[in-house]
Amino acid sequence: VLYPFLAASFGLNNSISINVTVSTGNSLADLSVVSTVGFRADDLTWSRVGPLLTIYWYPTQRRQSNLSLIVQARDDNNLTSRLTIPVTLCSCFGTCGSPPAVPVSSFEILPCLSCLPGRTGDICHLDLDACLTKPCSSLRNCSDLAIPSNERTCSACPAGFRTPPSEDGACTNINECQVLPSPCNVTVNTCQDTTGSFTCTCAPGFTGTGGLDCLDVDECNTGAHNCEVSNNTVCINSYGSFSCSCLSGYTGLGVAGSPCQDYNQCLLGGHNCHSSAMCIENPSIGNSFNCSCPDGQLQTSAGNCDVLAILQSRTPTADIVAENVTVNLQCTFSGVVSGNVIWSLPNGRDIQNNVVFTTTTTVASGITTGQLSFTSSFTFAQDGARVTPDGSFNCSVTNDRGPTSGSITFSVDVDECATGVADCVASSTCTNTLGSFQCMCPTGFAGTGRGTSGCLNIDECTNGTHTCNAANAVCTDTKGSFTCSCAGGYTGNGIT
Repeated sequence: VLYPFLAASFGLNNSISINVTVSTGNSLADLSVVSTVGFRADDLTWSRVGPLLTIYWYPTQRRQSNLSLIVQARDDNNLTSRLTIPVTLCSCFGTCGSPPAVPVSSFEILPCLSCLPGRTGDICHLDLDACLTKPCSSLRNCSDLAIPSNERTCSACPAGFRTPPSEDGACTNINECQVLPSPCNVTVNTCQDTTGSFTCTCAPGFTGTGGLDCLDVDECNTGAHNCEVSNNTVCINSYGSFSCSCLSGYTGLGVAGSPCQDYNQCLLGGHNCHSSAMCIENPSIGNSFNCSCPDGQLQTSAGNCDVLAILQSRTPTADIVAENVTVNLQCTFSGVVSGNVIWSLPNGRDIQNNVVFTTTTTVASGITTGQLSFTSSFTFAQDGARVTPDGSFNCSVTNDRGPTSGSITFSVDVDECATGVADCVASSTCTNTLGSFQCMCPTGFAGTGRGTSGCLNIDECTNGTHTCNAANAVCTDTKGSFTCSCAGGYTGNGIT
């Protein structure tokens, strides 16, 4: 069996020899090749040495078919004998098929049953690419090893991936954002992992191309803030952010939905008015208020409010019917007196309507506190005559509120709440006091309780006077009160 097609070093362009030996009882006259089919003339030569014929084949082509070779021997009696050489060819780098049981009359190319390791092709003449039969995992380059190896090598994983210890292992992504120190500047960047790499994105409040090149954004100058645009709000830039602040005298968050509003010290607290005085907000000037006493009262040197000349007692308490009697008239009151205090007695007349007496007394002027008492006396001069005054005995006060303000007479105190004189709003409670009245707002409201200001709802959720759980509850203001409800994920009454 010849192997002319295995490789250049073994068959192609190399000489292959076939020896034919002749046995005869006569002398051998000739021994030669008499028939060649399919052979190139230049490829086939032979030589004879006695009964041995050596045929030399020097194949120059890889594929040849329909080959036949006949050798003839002739003795000196001119007898001939021919031999068809049963040669089979196997163009295979591996295991060839079995020759036929009966020799054929021409060359036969046997098939390849199996190839040597690392080879492939119909005659096993090609290198078997192990990268095709056993490829490397994704991202790893495969390199086939030369014959006779049937293996391959896998390259390391590219940057950004972790190379496994085994040759057949897969590349796994490296999360650079979890590596310390972080490849991004965590102060101004947000690190985002990608397949095989990562990106550094400027964090909110910064601008740039990422990496370390991120600069603070001045939202106050660029207009990227959400602060309320008003004269009462200030935008303050900070590193990576900003904040909204209200000017002094205003309260709120300074953003849409919670703008900066005049801080109502009268409603929310913070004023220094006496508990007996009324606090009146001054909306024209931020963070401003005035302390005022209710009508009929005046501020004392101690800062509290007291009524003007409240009558405490008087004598006598009824009309006088007597003869030759000396009567002591007394007016006693307490409180605050401003201006001139006038103790006056109306004209006293007899039953004939004749004026019997007239008495008027002026007392010192200026604000005075404490109890004041005035006493006068007169005598009825007509025996048996009935003398009565024209009206009540008066203690009048002229002050900065007007000449009649604070006028006290001996008449019975008027209940302004009952007579409808009081101007309390409907939602307040009117309480009569000696010489005046008070309007009290109900719980959950604040204000004077009267006039146009009336009673204003107190937002307990805003001023922090609610009792809701500060961490896990939501406070909702209602008219005159508030409600507590649990935030998402919590249950309860919103207080505990």
